[in-house]
Amino acid sequence: MYTKRSHSLAFSRSYDVSKKKREVIKPQLNFTDKVNNNETIPFIPRIKLKPNAISPLSDFFTCATIITQIQCGQILIHEVHKKYPELLQNPYYREIQAFKLTHEQIQLRTPQVPKSLDDTKYVYVDCKVELNKIMDHIKLQRELAIDLEAHQFRSYYGFTCRIQMSSRTNDYLVDALALRDELHVLNNVFTDPSIVKVLHASDNDIEWLQRDFAVYIVNLFDTFYAAKQLNLPLGLSYLLETYCNVHTNKQKYQNADWRIRPLPDDFIHYARCDTHYLLYIHDILRNLLLESCQNNPLHLQQVYDRSRQVCQKTYRHRSFDPKAVKKLKLSPLDDQK
Repeated sequence: MYTKRSHSLAFSRSYDVSKKKREVIKPQLNFTDKVNNNETIPFIPRIKLKPNAISPLSDFFTCATIITQIQCGQILIHEVHKKYPELLQNPYYREIQAFKLTHEQIQLRTPQVPKSLDDTKYVYVDCKVELNKIMDHIKLQRELAIDLEAHQFRSYYGFTCRIQMSSRTNDYLVDALALRDELHVLNNVFTDPSIVKVLHASDNDIEWLQRDFAVYIVNLFDTFYAAKQLNLPLGLSYLLETYCNVHTNKQKYQNADWRIRPLPDDFIHYARCDTHYLLYIHDILRNLLLESCQNNPLHLQQVYDRSRQVCQKTYRHRSFDPKAVKKLKLSPLDDQK
């Protein structure tokens, strides 16, 4: 069903992430949106437009006066949620609920083997002109692989540093620091129900997209939940090694400083691998899910239903929990991502 291929890891410009962290100017100092770390003030998504809408966006999100009052703490949090229940529900809840699998999605298909990284067009996107160009490409796709990398070291809530996307032909690495105020346009594609968005272990990614860019997802296939349904090991590393013969060092690069500019070549290689092969893995897992039920879409539907639940999540500030911090410090890093 699949073809294994070997890939060497050779880089012309790399960065030793094990060395003492280099001094990096805090990118959040240049954010035009004020970061709210106050747990007593509810998080308000910066959504102003709602493409691909079934139900219109609530007027609340465009009412600057009310939002300012809330952000200044002039309205208590329990009063806010009582008076403005919109904050408790995902703005795309109805669209996510309305999504249904198409006939094409429940048919066996021959997995489409990706070209090598060297033979695949790669674009680093750090300006609005390039962003508009890639939007013209990704809006025409049937499937799109997506991954995020965030910086959380010495940062209360953290922030997204890059968004990686791959179509069947192109790889894109989007500088989420340089384009933070522009990435809301991704909703045009990410909420389009006709395009399958493929992510792995997307729970955090869904929340980061909402928190940092007011971006939401409709029609998600999470390969983590597909692997779980098939009783496979859950890590993306396993899927890459098993189906693509690609080996990555997840722990090294997940702990790396993704604020660094320009990104070293080994960072770029790692980021591309996270999505370059993901559509191929999606093809394989999708077929396995159908075959596991003798071409009945039951198991496939269950994966989409679980992915739908992830899409419906609504980002909220988390309260500080000393017990959770202690548990995290004592737990080894997992390899699910």
